[in-house]
Amino acid sequence: MSKILGKIKKLFNTKKQNGTEERLPMEVKKEAVPVATNVLEIFCPYCASANFVKRGTRQKTRERVQLYLCRDCQRTFTPGAVKGKHYPKAIILDAISLYHLGYSLEKSCEIVNKMNKE
Repeated sequence: MSKILGKIKKLFNTKKQNGTEERLPMEVKKEAVPVATNVLEIFCPYCASANFVKRGTRQKTRERVQLYLCRDCQRTFTPGAVKGKHYPKAIILDAISLYHLGYSLEKSCEIVNKMNKE
């Protein structure tokens, strides 16, 4: 049994290059993997400045949105990738997920409306 295990270890610890076998080291090298940070780069949509402060919140129909005040142009803005979006991201993702699960558009709308009654 130990001879078989020895042969298996030898097979896995060698690699072939151009018809020759090269022994690989047994230890596993741990390399530093860069960690993805959840940083949203926010900038003023009017002057493209990154010099801003929080200035309260605004209540929309279905969600609360953070407001920011630009210190350079003195304008208030909300950071958002999608302008004119009427529904929160969670509702949009629910609807798309249901549609991709095979529900019809009408049935997806019914289910999302039942889940998110106000």
